[in-house]
Amino acid sequence: ILCKGITPAYLRLGTSGKGNIHSENIKMEFGKIIEICSGPDGTILFSGSVGHEAKLAREILRERGLDVAIASMPFISDIDKGYLESASKKGPLVVVEEHSYRGGLGGSVLETLAELRIQAKVGLVASSQVNLSQIGSQDYLRIVNGISAKTRSEEHTSELQSRFGIS
Repeated sequence: ILCKGITPAYLRLGTSGKGNIHSENIKMEFGKIIEICSGPDGTILFSGSVGHEAKLAREILRERGLDVAIASMPFISDIDKGYLESASKKGPLVVVEEHSYRGGLGGSVLETLAELRIQAKVGLVASSQVNLSQIGSQDYLRIVNGISAKTRSEEHTSELQSRFGIS
């Protein structure tokens, strides 16, 4: 897809060694959002290897009675507007990314929702601007930036619970 495109592109290869996020081979289409598992109570959107954290957050929510969808967004621009529209109708959207709050996937999702004039509950889980100069392993940087559902599950659970309206 990247080689055939006429627009600038960026490919990031994960180094976490945590295995595949998708359970089967997927057919990628430019701009399309790939739903990994469905759920009627809302959607967690992610881009890249942070999908492992999104899947873990989904399991934490399931233990608390919420069944949310998990969807991979391999493309930050030209977002699948149909998917976003239907996902926003079923419940809150939580965007998880290994990028700062500014100019990343979350911003792109918010811009697309605004363009479509869709009002939705949206939460962003991303790196703060404070720790952008930190150096370390991917796991360490996820912890420092509050993106690791495993090591800070209570904080994430509280965030997700508030976004999904449960106590």
